[in-house]
Amino acid sequence: MELVRKMVEYGLALRAENKLKIRQPLAELKMNAEHLSRELLEVMAEELNVKKVSFAEFVEEGEQWARKEEGAVKVWLNIMVDEELKKEGLVREIVRTINQMRKEQGLTIDDRIKIKYQTEDKDLVSIFASYEKEIKNSVLASEINLVSDLSSEELNVGDGKIRLILEKV
Repeated sequence: MELVRKMVEYGLALRAENKLKIRQPLAELKMNAEHLSRELLEVMAEELNVKKVSFAEFVEEGEQWARKEEGAVKVWLNIMVDEELKKEGLVREIVRTINQMRKEQGLTIDDRIKIKYQTEDKDLVSIFASYEKEIKNSVLASEINLVSDLSSEELNVGDGKIRLILEKV
């Protein structure tokens, strides 16, 4: 278990060094410890928000891989964010932002909401359209509507700006 903690620590350090938020999913972490159970690999993947954890003695280094090692422990993190991973990261940012607003408005875990949003960011509009069901389920929303003008605080989500209003149903 100590080895798993150390590898997670290294993975988090690599994320920080490369300015990758934990909410941004990444493709893979490779490590040189092969005798770990499937359950421990799943814990590592969840803690580091990576799709896959695998074993490797050596990884060809380049722009795609960041490496951290100490003694016999070696960890490589795939730091490339493709379009699909970027979209998943934006969904998580949107969900986090809405849940923070729910908390600030004193809404409970049982309260359902309607969401109105306004943005000029094409990526955010696309995310709301493509991942509407997932966002609704994650934040207990019955409706999500794009509107042309909202008089609410402008928030930063990913590289874009958005205005949101939550209404209790």
